[in-house]
Amino acid sequence: MKIIKAILFTILYTAIYIGLQFIVLLVMIFAIGIDFAFENLTLSIVLSSILAFPVYWSFVNLRKQTLSTACNFRKFDIRQIPLFILLGFFLQYLVQGIMIIFKLEEKFPEHARTMQLLFEGGSPIIIILAIVISGPFIEEILFRGLIFNELKNIMPHALAVIIQALIFGLIHGNLLQMSYAFAFGIIIGFIVIWSHSIWPAVITHISINGTPFLTSLFWESNQINQFISNNKIPVITTCGIIVIVIVYFIYRLNHTVSRTTEGSC
Repeated sequence: MKIIKAILFTILYTAIYIGLQFIVLLVMIFAIGIDFAFENLTLSIVLSSILAFPVYWSFVNLRKQTLSTACNFRKFDIRQIPLFILLGFFLQYLVQGIMIIFKLEEKFPEHARTMQLLFEGGSPIIIILAIVISGPFIEEILFRGLIFNELKNIMPHALAVIIQALIFGLIHGNLLQMSYAFAFGIIIGFIVIWSHSIWPAVITHISINGTPFLTSLFWESNQINQFISNNKIPVITTCGIIVIVIVYFIYRLNHTVSRTTEGSC
């Protein structure tokens, strides 16, 4: 019964996320017009994220829980924030380097179309709100919060991380985005386990999504792509090594904190 309940709630929480995006988009299409809706796709992400929060809060309350405990909104070592930000930064460019070196956007043209819809779908403020703030926040509540905490009660934590990452990847729609979203989901999922808090996941996710906006303040995207193209192996190698080192440090720091806490009890 416990297993069935966890599976049903996992499906329900995911369906709410997808359903709200679909409903908001439909309302925009019928109320304002199809052209406006697809030219302002990020607005639907912001609105559906805002709506999702009270819906999830209500469902959790009905189960005699709080969203804070259900999603592990706990204190964490804020001195590690730079590590989470740097991890997001280098993960973004590790993936971008791999995509360029293997010409993956040419093999998966739907990915470029999706990115164009997102990054050109609305005013700059709405795009940032959708991609950097509201999107990552509600996705972490859903995947590393509600879904992961449902699954970890019925299976080993590592398997729960893999399944939530798989669902996280699948909802991204196109095969290329599914692949790197799945990888991100696994890394961020283990960070939640090690830190016992969802906040590091939120920070890392915001950093991943916000990195292109940050670098665009200093360089044009084609300049960045050209630099990566001209230095493929050094970029991928450097980013890969830094990601591994940061993940190791996050693990060791939180493992040390856990052992110290246990020893003081």
